[in-house]
Amino acid sequence: MPKNATYLSPEIQNDVIEVLAECVRDSIIHDINNADVPWFTLLEDGTKDKNNRENVAIGIRYVREGKVWESILCIKTTEDLDSETFTNLTLNTLQEYGISSDRLLSQCFDGASVMSGKNGGVQARIQKKLNRFIPYVHCSNHRLHLVLIKSIDIPTIKQFFDQCTMLYHFLKQSSVAKLYKGHALSRLLEQRWSGHLHVTSVICNNYKEIVNCLNEAIGKKDFPGDKVAAATGLQRIVTMRPFKFCAVFMNKVLHALEPADKLLQARETDLRQSARITDSLIEVIQGFRDDATFEEIWKICTSGDYNTNTSLAEAEPVENKRRRKVNSALKAV
Repeated sequence: MPKNATYLSPEIQNDVIEVLAECVRDSIIHDINNADVPWFTLLEDGTKDKNNRENVAIGIRYVREGKVWESILCIKTTEDLDSETFTNLTLNTLQEYGISSDRLLSQCFDGASVMSGKNGGVQARIQKKLNRFIPYVHCSNHRLHLVLIKSIDIPTIKQFFDQCTMLYHFLKQSSVAKLYKGHALSRLLEQRWSGHLHVTSVICNNYKEIVNCLNEAIGKKDFPGDKVAAATGLQRIVTMRPFKFCAVFMNKVLHALEPADKLLQARETDLRQSARITDSLIEVIQGFRDDATFEEIWKICTSGDYNTNTSLAEAEPVENKRRRKVNSALKAV
């Protein structure tokens, strides 16, 4: 073979990747068609790329060797975003890969109207085309996300996260990053609120480092005026009690949601477990609505001042002064 035959050109690399993808897909199709039970659940979600095309991921949930499996069958691209296009794309994909739609037991999508619409959504069109009832389940984790986004849609909390975004962009600048000694903040995405938990945790655990960095930036003689002005504004914001209160409060709430977020994404979680997780989460959140929790958060905000050696997360919690009554349903018989 010639020495220049490296087979590393983009075309050959794509061919190799496609061959590997076909091998994996054939294995998945074999497992689906030879599952312990003949039924499967259809999973589907889409996202736009930079060319404004919709990339639709089609997954299958099935039981194999006594275990629940969730496998991505393929990712299809379409420029049309209507429910009829998505429906035909889904059913044609199942037919293309030799998976009978007669074995489709249920559908699980997000709550977008194009997917969940009662009459014209994908879930309704699939039922009409297959001429039978196929239950649609709104993804429990997506529902939790929507509830959270709606719950924090109040001016004070929205303003707090906007300020966190400003702080993230300021600290990631190369000249400022050299001054910052704490953990890096992450970018906030509305679609993924796990980043909100990370940001509030970083602020609570690295509060002193953040304020020291801002103070140092304010005193930098070689910094341009706009950067010093930004540092001055951010320093004033993060040292005010409303910012500190929101940081501690949202960190507490988001930490409480984290276990439910992970459990609802687990492939082993079924509908009954999902309902129990949701009920438990509601009980936990309702437990925050008392004076003791407020006093605990307030003490952390007031004792974790920026000019002390105590960070926002290191303050001692307030002792619970309220006598709690045990629910009669939980008392031993």
